Amino acid sequence: MSDTRNFIDVGSHLDVFTDGSFDPLSKTGGWAFAVFCGYAQVFAAFGGEARTANNTMELLAIVKACEWLADNSAGSEAIIHTDSAYAVNGCTRWRHIWRSNKWRKRTPNGQGRSRSVPDAAYWQALDPLLNQNPDIRIEWCKAHVGVAGNEVADSLAQRGRLIGGG
Repeated sequence: MSDTRNFIDVGSHLDVFTDGSFDPLSKTGGWAFAVFCGYAQVFAAFGGEARTANNTMELLAIVKACEWLADNSAGSEAIIHTDSAYAVNGCTRWRHIWRSNKWRKRTPNGQGRSRSVPDAAYWQALDPLLNQNPDIRIEWCKAHVGVAGNEVADSLAQRGRLIGGG
């Protein structure tokens, strides 16, 4: 008997787990995503970058996952699970505001200075991918509690980080 209780309950959709990894000393990072249909892993990818940041890697993992979904299952329902509150809030709350403000952050009263949104290029790449497929949902997933898909993505992101600085 296989142990399936640590997977997210699935229906007829894809579950995509994303994660980023970052080493502050070397400033290298990794990103990864793993795609599951039911309990079967159907695809995974990872990579790394030098001179990056943690949130950047979390976001890049989602960009890469959305690109894969657009190329391989356009129009299919998918839930992207991430352990990054920054990524969830950016995708579900802030992205629309940032787009309206030409990818700049502004103070609510408009009197303060505006500044560029961090990782604006990745947000600009992600925005049309999410807009083109409204069947993609971004949801938060607690990290390091035994959720199998999250553990797979975490392990792959760490591998990506190790090649990122090389």
